[in-house]
Amino acid sequence: MAENKSKNDEQKDIEIQVHLTEYQKIRDEVIHWIGSASQSLLISLSSFSVVLPLLFSQANNIPTLILNSFMYILAIVYAVIGMHYATSQYYVNTESNYIHQYLAPNINLKLNTTGNNRVLQAENYQRNARRNVIALQSGEKGNK
Repeated sequence: MAENKSKNDEQKDIEIQVHLTEYQKIRDEVIHWIGSASQSLLISLSSFSVVLPLLFSQANNIPTLILNSFMYILAIVYAVIGMHYATSQYYVNTESNYIHQYLAPNINLKLNTTGNNRVLQAENYQRNARRNVIALQSGEKGNK
């Protein structure tokens, strides 16, 4: 019986280690996508604030056909940057939901933890913080 229990404990330990390794890899991906989204936003805003003033200051000197073509190209470039930003945000949300809805509950189940003793609760904390901010903003708008 003791041998059977020790095999079950070993199996449980291995499963927990696999889940924790998966958690670390997913968190690394989330950090990567957050950085990628930030870079997209930075590139978009900084190039927009440099290119458009230069373009409009020289608009009288540039032929209309070239100006129109350049504006179309700019629109396409900013659309691509915007899609990259949206894709990055999508991956952050999807991977965070996976941790919140699947990985954390499985690890807590294996560890038999409940209530305040649960592990991997960063997503819960962040969701509650966002909800509190939204509730505060909604309450302030209603009071004004």
